[in-house]
Amino acid sequence: MGATPTDPRTFHQPRRRLDEVTAVAMRTPTRRRALRQRQADRTVTAAQVPVRSTVASSFWRSASLRLVATCIFTLLCAALLNANALLKDAERKPFGPERDFWMATWTPLANASSVLYLDRPRAWLDQLTGHAPPRGIEPRTWVAGISSYANEWPAPPAKADEPEPLLRAPSVDDPLRLWAGGDSMSSAFGPALARMASETGLVAAAYDAELSSGLTRPDFFDWPAHFAEIATASQPEVFVILLGANDAQAIRAADGTVYQPETAGWIAEYRNRVQRVMTTLDAPGRVVIWVGLPIMETEGFSRRMAVQNEIYREEAARRKHVEYFDAWDLLGEDGRYSAFLDVEGTQQAVRTTDGVHLTKAGAELLARAVLQRIAVDAPALAPRSD
Repeated sequence: MGATPTDPRTFHQPRRRLDEVTAVAMRTPTRRRALRQRQADRTVTAAQVPVRSTVASSFWRSASLRLVATCIFTLLCAALLNANALLKDAERKPFGPERDFWMATWTPLANASSVLYLDRPRAWLDQLTGHAPPRGIEPRTWVAGISSYANEWPAPPAKADEPEPLLRAPSVDDPLRLWAGGDSMSSAFGPALARMASETGLVAAAYDAELSSGLTRPDFFDWPAHFAEIATASQPEVFVILLGANDAQAIRAADGTVYQPETAGWIAEYRNRVQRVMTTLDAPGRVVIWVGLPIMETEGFSRRMAVQNEIYREEAARRKHVEYFDAWDLLGEDGRYSAFLDVEGTQQAVRTTDGVHLTKAGAELLARAVLQRIAVDAPALAPRSD
């Protein structure tokens, strides 16, 4: 019986023939290799795409990690190179948790920087550019024999009513020795006064300004010890002091007690430090001009400066060779702050934009007035009328 068209054997016959042809073709090695190559070229396995994605992702992750590591390493090197400056900035901060945090952060880095000599490049650069950091001075034994900040100073004798010459008559061959300085308020004033005094031909002047310094923070810069060193080393006959703008902050007494500005404890401790400086510098043949702080832009800051000025004024009045110079009205206008004043017939900016420091014009205005005050004790310095 013949097979019908619907016979399963007839239905699968073409497929069997195709398999037979393929099998015959695969018997030849050359044809087998060619067929396999064509199949390989046409086949893309599903695993190939994830592999490429994984490799790319791994590459970018590695690059990101390298970048983060490089940034961290760079910041660490920068911190080590500038550790001493960062530590000085922390020391300037007012007493409190913020200062303690930064001191704890930068002190180990500063120590490591010193051990590894990484602080040398910054120091060399500062010396080359003339921006050396404020120098610290170890406390020294005081002339008065008192080395603590305890408020135990005896009241000095009152000034004599009869005037007497306080300065010798200078000459070109033997000029007066003048020193001017203080904190950042003196950064423009000191050079201006030194230049004007030197132009008389009768004064050998020097100046010094230590930024961010003051009497409240001898742990940062010890002004009393510095004054004692200057008085002994160069023996100025005229001291002109302008400082205190940084002193309106908490002050720590010798027993560790911290007093806040404008409190009774703060005033007593600050007065004691002013007494210490004035007593050290008060000597025959010398005049100390303590320049009061000018009025400030903000009311609260001006009030604190006024408290300090009153201490300067009272303590200077008790000493024979110390004079207080009031700059409040000179650098203000009718008792108010003014950034612009009439200077030699023209309106000029006398204060910087921070409302505190002096511009070049303001420094020259103050220096000119102070020099006139010094001329009271050294008439040869007075400007000639001709």
